[in-house]
Amino acid sequence: MGQGRASTWSHTTRRLREAHVYHAWRQLRMSPQYRRARLQTMARLARWGAHCLTGHPVVVTLRQWGCRICLPPGVRLGSTAIFLFREDYGVAPVRRTG
Repeated sequence: MGQGRASTWSHTTRRLREAHVYHAWRQLRMSPQYRRARLQTMARLARWGAHCLTGHPVVVTLRQWGCRICLPPGVRLGSTAIFLFREDYGVAPVRRTG
């Protein structure tokens, strides 16, 4: 009886994780920063994954603002987006009306 609950819990946890990864992938593909530089973004994503797996922080230089930021390893919205998009982080697309 106890094993059935554990199995259901692990299945639910796995499904939630898969849904989170799917949602994150969709968000990445829809971002204007990704559309401008797909290959560079994918290369950075692979590099960020390696940093997360090894547990090593990374220092990102943002030339536009003349600063460096140390990002801890881990999948967090802010640090991952800064690593992937660099100077384009937080840049909203310009929408024209009329």
